[in-house]
Amino acid sequence: MNGGFTFKRCRCPPIASASGNTLAFRKKHGSWYFAAETRTAECRRKQIRRGRFKTQADAQAALTAFSHDQATAAATDDQNKTVSEFLEGWLSRKVSNGLRPTTARGYRYHIDGYITPVIGALQLRDVRPTHIEQVLSFAATPKPVGKTPGPTTVRRIHPTMRSAFATAKRQRLIPYNPAVHVGPIKTASGQDRVVDLDEATVGALLSHRLHQDSQRARWGAAWVNTGPVLTREGGSGIHPEIVTKRFRELTVAAGLRPIRVHDLRHRTRAG
Repeated sequence: MNGGFTFKRCRCPPIASASGNTLAFRKKHGSWYFAAETRTAECRRKQIRRGRFKTQADAQAALTAFSHDQATAAATDDQNKTVSEFLEGWLSRKVSNGLRPTTARGYRYHIDGYITPVIGALQLRDVRPTHIEQVLSFAATPKPVGKTPGPTTVRRIHPTMRSAFATAKRQRLIPYNPAVHVGPIKTASGQDRVVDLDEATVGALLSHRLHQDSQRARWGAAWVNTGPVLTREGGSGIHPEIVTKRFRELTVAAGLRPIRVHDLRHRTRAG
């Protein structure tokens, strides 16, 4: 079996002749498969079966390509994992390796809400760029029930898939990363949002801007022009987790119920 072989399989129930003998299935029924032998990471023999090819020639070509990959050490084996199974293990390992809780929650939100419902049942090896586009289109489509994600959320789903499939490629579960060459998807809500601000908030922002300008002048050429409104003294960026932590402390001190920083844009008109 070192060279592998091709075979045909039909899911139709067997048909028996009048004498009780099993008849061969119809010629146009069924799909072609190939079987070949590979080695696991522990150097154990393992039989690989891949199929659903339309013709024996297609199955033979796939077997030839697989054998070539084996000979050049480029072969992959997804261990018959579905996308859902792989993502669960991927996220679990990242959490065990010290992934920040906020990042883990974001990954979980993307996986459960958008990736798994669309491609979770697919075999890992069968994922193509078109499937990545389907996930992004699903996320960007207005939902009849519940909240439709904004453009920022949709954009972040793509890096989540890109990171996950990059890991699968490094582990030689798949031959390439299907999320690499997929472009951004425009959401139905557009790219720009306008949030009305009250006079007190506008005044606070202007005061902060003046203070930041004075810091920039004092630092001179050493000022790091990162762009955000909130920066460190020298202009360098502040990690989002620091802002989130401080915001939680302020809400607790004010006796407010827990809310996210992201939710503030929905409450600017409240009160």
